[in-house]
Amino acid sequence: QGNINDIDKQEVYILNAVVDIVTKNEKCTNFVMLVDEFEEITIDRLKQVDKDTYIRNLRSFIDRDKNWCCVFAMTGLAFQKIELFSPPLADRIQDKVIDLGPLDEKTIKQIIYNYLSLARENNNRGIYPFDDTAINALLNVKDPAQKGLPRFVLKSCYQLLQRAVDNLPNGDVIDESFVKEYSVSLPNHQRSF
Repeated sequence: QGNINDIDKQEVYILNAVVDIVTKNEKCTNFVMLVDEFEEITIDRLKQVDKDTYIRNLRSFIDRDKNWCCVFAMTGLAFQKIELFSPPLADRIQDKVIDLGPLDEKTIKQIIYNYLSLARENNNRGIYPFDDTAINALLNVKDPAQKGLPRFVLKSCYQLLQRAVDNLPNGDVIDESFVKEYSVSLPNHQRSF
């Protein structure tokens, strides 16, 4: 209940209470706050008034509380949008930028190998059922925001494996043609290839 100013204060009070409890009980003095998928504020899921309130609270929090280290995970494109609609916030969060950049073929193969190894007792099959042409197809998507993005690659691989169970003859590989044929049915990535 109350107006937006009361809600802002309540959020600060809750955070301060958490800090006080942890500081007293665990003898901690410094905290790290991880804000994952920060790009959500750059898309139109939130009303403008909610975005403004969130950004104002975050700027205020960053300015006031010095015993916090904030880590923001987002795409480079999202950061560019934040620079446009909230330069003061962009200035506060760009102190140290770690740009992971898109994954390359070697790294993607290693990630796929690692994930497949979790499900295998003996992984002497490399990235099978994927082949190099499938990896290249996943890397050479039309949408630049998806290109080399770990989340996109892993989600696509998972969904391609599901499709392969029903549609790939035993012993065949997931190749470029399979990726292109079944990418149409991958949610949120239609016509990406």
